[in-house]
Amino acid sequence: QLRKTADLTMTWNILDFGIGYYQAKRSADQTLIAREAWRRSIHNIVEEVQDVFWRLAVAKKMEREVSEVLRMTEAALEDSRSVVTGNFGSSVDELLYQRTLIEIIQEMEEQQKERQIAEADLAALIHLPPGTILDLDITDLDEDLEALDISKIEKLEEFALMNRPELGAELYSGRIAGHLVRAEVIRMLPGINLNVGQNYDSNSFLLNQNWLSWGAALSANLIDLVRGPGRIEIAEQQQELAEIRRRAVLMAILVQVRVAAAEQIN
Repeated sequence: QLRKTADLTMTWNILDFGIGYYQAKRSADQTLIAREAWRRSIHNIVEEVQDVFWRLAVAKKMEREVSEVLRMTEAALEDSRSVVTGNFGSSVDELLYQRTLIEIIQEMEEQQKERQIAEADLAALIHLPPGTILDLDITDLDEDLEALDISKIEKLEEFALMNRPELGAELYSGRIAGHLVRAEVIRMLPGINLNVGQNYDSNSFLLNQNWLSWGAALSANLIDLVRGPGRIEIAEQQQELAEIRRRAVLMAILVQVRVAAAEQIN
């Protein structure tokens, strides 16, 4: 007679659960680091757009004055050349005068070129077709320029520390290093395997042909026990390095705030 047996067993390792838990926390922190990198990219784009916008706004505000100075300087240069050609004055003095006028003309042309470059840069940053003429509303430019309140430098430092993505990324990197240390410690512990199963045997002489079984087993990996101390030491060094980087970034942010405040005062 054909005999049939079957069993369905599920096994759960507590050690794997602990390691997987810290790996999941590391993955979550890596996602947060990616978000901080995204925030930094957005900050850089906004900062670049603002810089180019104000360059273009100032250039447009001075455009009329620059054109007028350029026109008057070119006219004065033509008059001076006429004087030298007609021998109506000292040629040396007139040549020095012409040199000064040419330098002024070059400076005014540089101002016009700067406006064109800023206009092209701003159009590229906001994804407008090349050659697009930007019409900026600069009628209230002076009213929009508000003085930065730097009377309480501590608040500026606190705001910078709370919002700078570089510091947030280093904090998450430190947490990842800490998770790695804990995971290596857990890896050295003996594993506990819990199993439960449903069994079936078609043998009619058995008292119970269906029964439920469960049990537990203790296991240890000798290789992990040997390599564990070295892995833990490396993980701890990575944690210390992450802390050093975090402190360096923190100090750099504070110095940047202080330098920017000093430049604003001056």
